[in-house]
Amino acid sequence: MKKLLFALCCVALILEGCNGCKENNPAIVWPVPVVPGNDSSYVLPSGSVPSAAVHNVLVEEFSGQSCSNCPAGHTILDGISTANPGRVNVVTMYITLSPQTIPPSGALYDFRNATALSIANWIYSGVSSGLPSAGVDRTPVGGSYALLGNGAWSGPITTQLGVSDSINLGISSSFNATTGVATIVDTVTYPYTVYNQQNVSIYIVEDSLIDKQEDGTTIDNAYVFMDVFRGMVNSAYQGDAVLPSLTSKPTGQVYWRRYTFNTTGLIVNPAHCRVVAFINNPGTVGDFRVLQSVQCNLK
Repeated sequence: MKKLLFALCCVALILEGCNGCKENNPAIVWPVPVVPGNDSSYVLPSGSVPSAAVHNVLVEEFSGQSCSNCPAGHTILDGISTANPGRVNVVTMYITLSPQTIPPSGALYDFRNATALSIANWIYSGVSSGLPSAGVDRTPVGGSYALLGNGAWSGPITTQLGVSDSINLGISSSFNATTGVATIVDTVTYPYTVYNQQNVSIYIVEDSLIDKQEDGTTIDNAYVFMDVFRGMVNSAYQGDAVLPSLTSKPTGQVYWRRYTFNTTGLIVNPAHCRVVAFINNPGTVGDFRVLQSVQCNLK
């Protein structure tokens, strides 16, 4: 059995007949069996290796429901994403242990997530610059992996949009509405030889959640939350290693992996969920750089 961490918050609004109830969003761990043949690898013949795909940018935004500046910050990212259709993958995280992430009094949702805190501490040495802040493709700026304030996002995103050495990454998802079973498949293809290890991470995000949010000097009682990080389907917050038995991956190396899990009993709207996947260097030599990111709808 392999435990796939999938920290999904309980979503009260989609419960029929459950108006005004408050949920505490405990982390949920699914024990999902590793099905024989759930992954595969092979090398493409010479001449059939695809060129590197255009590079998409991953933005890990750290936000808070009691952060008065955070709505304006997300508006900036929404504008950048709209201006670059399909190329900027935004994930909005709410860490634990921060006053700014505590939901306003009377809120339905609590988006705080311990996995988000682990990611912030692992990559960025914590969220020390206040909220909102963000990391762009897990690349250092000025030699530091510290998170950037919302006035400093546009430049690094533009720079990363120009990266040309992407690994090819595909993601697909299917959902059986009758059984509640979701199946996610990621496919990694190396268009050139790579000599170090990479990890693949798969995030679940949810859109169109309406609740209270501090906004400037007021509280917006009908704020629409988008890109909300719900958790991961990997075995650890660092992601899953790609063919760790291979010291180097030759040109044309392909690896795919399937994750299957049951959403029955989890109070979440699959129709509003998306899958965001990315491949990155694992940080073993101080390099966490994201080589490619993609997304698709969960359902």
